[in-house]
Amino acid sequence: MKFLKIRLFAIYSDYFSKIIVNFSILIKTVTFFILLLLSFIKYIKTLALWSVFSQLSLLFAFSIIAWLDVSNYFLTKNLTIEYFNFNNSLFFIAACVYCYEGAGVVLSLESATSPTIRFGFKRILNCAIFVFFMVNCSFGISGYLSFGKDTQSIITLNLEYKDSHLLHLLNLVKFLICISLMLTFPIIYTSGSQTFLH
Repeated sequence: MKFLKIRLFAIYSDYFSKIIVNFSILIKTVTFFILLLLSFIKYIKTLALWSVFSQLSLLFAFSIIAWLDVSNYFLTKNLTIEYFNFNNSLFFIAACVYCYEGAGVVLSLESATSPTIRFGFKRILNCAIFVFFMVNCSFGISGYLSFGKDTQSIITLNLEYKDSHLLHLLNLVKFLICISLMLTFPIIYTSGSQTFLH
């Protein structure tokens, strides 16, 4: 929730801070109540539409990031690239673990599937994890090739442009990532609450 508040405040503080005095408190309150309401949904099947919308917004945001990375790669020359940096290895391991934070949802998804199609679940899961791994690797590599040694831990922090057209596009990317996180949270929470209630 803190990440959502920081990102949304960074995006829209220029627009709304003159109108609303306590814009930060408003973002915290609205985000909290949306997450609270979505967390009361008991069945994963009900959250399928939220998940699809979340994934589509994330896919759209990632495609914009990839386009900006590739366009920045051809604009910059003579980047300093380090192939291994021991100081960042712990952050790399933490990021790898964080990428699979929603793995606990898999057990609830498997138990929610029909027994007639459950036999193919493991194969589909392996394919999905492989695709997820390849997408994360491609974004990491393209981001690093685009910005070199100056790559920051959150890729959207690298994408700072002075052009107003690209600035609005970057704000759209940040907003879509926040929406995706907000809609994904109840899915992760549902599996834990179902386990706790049973």
